[in-house]
Amino acid sequence: MKLPSDISGWALTIVAILFSLGAAFSLTQMQTLKTQVDSGVVAQGIWAVSQGEGRFLNAQIALRDFITDPSEENREKTIEQIDFLWNRYHVLSRGRIQLIASAYPKYDEAMSLFRASLEKVDSQIEPLTPDSARTIIEILAPLKQHLHQLLISASLTANKERANEINEAQEIISVLMIAFVVILIAGFAALLLLSRENRRFRREVEHRSKAEAQLQEAKEIAERANASKSQFLATVSHEFRTPLNAILGFSDMLRSQFFGPLGSPKYREYADAVHASGTHLLSLIDDVLDITTIEAGKRPLDREAVDIADTFGKLRATFELSAREAGVALKQRVDADLPPAFVDRRALRQILQNLISNALKFTEPGGTITLGATRAHGAIELRVTDTGVGIPREQIERVTEPFFTSDGGADEARKGTGLGLAIVVSLVGVHGGHLHIDSALGRGTSVIIRFPENATVPLERVPGNSIPA
Repeated sequence: MKLPSDISGWALTIVAILFSLGAAFSLTQMQTLKTQVDSGVVAQGIWAVSQGEGRFLNAQIALRDFITDPSEENREKTIEQIDFLWNRYHVLSRGRIQLIASAYPKYDEAMSLFRASLEKVDSQIEPLTPDSARTIIEILAPLKQHLHQLLISASLTANKERANEINEAQEIISVLMIAFVVILIAGFAALLLLSRENRRFRREVEHRSKAEAQLQEAKEIAERANASKSQFLATVSHEFRTPLNAILGFSDMLRSQFFGPLGSPKYREYADAVHASGTHLLSLIDDVLDITTIEAGKRPLDREAVDIADTFGKLRATFELSAREAGVALKQRVDADLPPAFVDRRALRQILQNLISNALKFTEPGGTITLGATRAHGAIELRVTDTGVGIPREQIERVTEPFFTSDGGADEARKGTGLGLAIVVSLVGVHGGHLHIDSALGRGTSVIIRFPENATVPLERVPGNSIPA
């Protein structure tokens, strides 16, 4: 949406002012947070020093308890308290806490004594006996006065830190006021640049709108051209069928010598060749008609509940002779609890026929073709897997394109027209399903078809052989 220039200018001015106020507020919040953090460090320093004195007293108590009762439990407690003293030493000698604690005039002397005493204690603690415990008490005794004075000095330092923080806060407030004025001026300066960018943006939007309109027009032209192509192919293919049926019929009569012997055996050989070529051409025309019909959206789906295991069985019977002649075993594996699929029976059969035909073409004698069906996440998953020559990985994405044939080691006679998989993809697509191919040269091919969840029907919902749409 475009705003008038005067409204845009006021809007940008308000944004600049709000930005300036936000920046000043953010800086104030940052200073407040810093003050809170510093206050926390001061409090932590006092707590650390008081903990040091407390741990010192706990260690002395633990040592005396061990002297009275040198049990294993008291020994562990004593060692634990000595470890705590080491911890307190490290805390008091590092970081901000060191700055607070170092206000004690004899801080360096105290820390040196603290460390030296703990090192002596470590030499006495293994093994810990009542005698070594008495020695440790004597070693630690000089630390008591130092730790107490350290606590007093830390408290005085904390008070000074708080006073300094108040002064710093006042200075920051003054700086913030100056910063607010500077940012406000910068905001108005930025307003001019933003107005300029706003005009440039409007021009870009207008240019992009025109480009999108041109793209939409080009898309519509391409769609009309594609529809014209499909209509042309359908018309030409239909016109081819009439004379082709006559060729097939007459060549079949010649092959069967319907009106008597032909004479030379060559005539029958030629008739066989004519019939085979005509049959191949008719198959190609049927494939072209299927493609154009599906692309034009003129092939409605007659969905019904289809038993996958039964469909596999009928297809195996159909291809049994071809598989036996090719020396290929045709098997099936179907989950026992697989529900019927709510699909177009004729389309499903054509999908599987095309896949099995392809598998037979590219599977060597002694190989196997397996038809599989399972349920995955509420959907039907069909697989046609062969042990054939496979497809080069770089060609897998292209084998579903119309008229594309893979050169994965097959001879030209077996390649076909390249329309079988294209028809399969189209039929799976109109069902809302997906097709995936897993293959590699020398490892065979597995074509996986996954129908969506609405393609499965609970058994109790199937009255007879079909359910209403």
